[in-house]
Amino acid sequence: MVIDPMAVEMENFRIYGHAPYSVVVVYGEYDPHPFEGVEEPLRRVAKNVKSILLPKCGHTPWIERFAKDDFYKLFQEEVAL
Repeated sequence: MVIDPMAVEMENFRIYGHAPYSVVVVYGEYDPHPFEGVEEPLRRVAKNVKSILLPKCGHTPWIERFAKDDFYKLFQEEVAL
């Protein structure tokens, strides 16, 4: 049996009306997608949203020259298992 993670998330939203976990949004200063278009909807459904803006960065911080080191450091700090 294959479980579709997106279907599970949609079911959580349907049942709980929100995401029962925290969300960290890492956003590039030069990302072509409006930050508000990502952050505002998340704040309506997630219990806690933390936003981090990376300077000199676009949409793919994990491969960008000026941002990838900061991105991986943030990722390790935020995910810290």
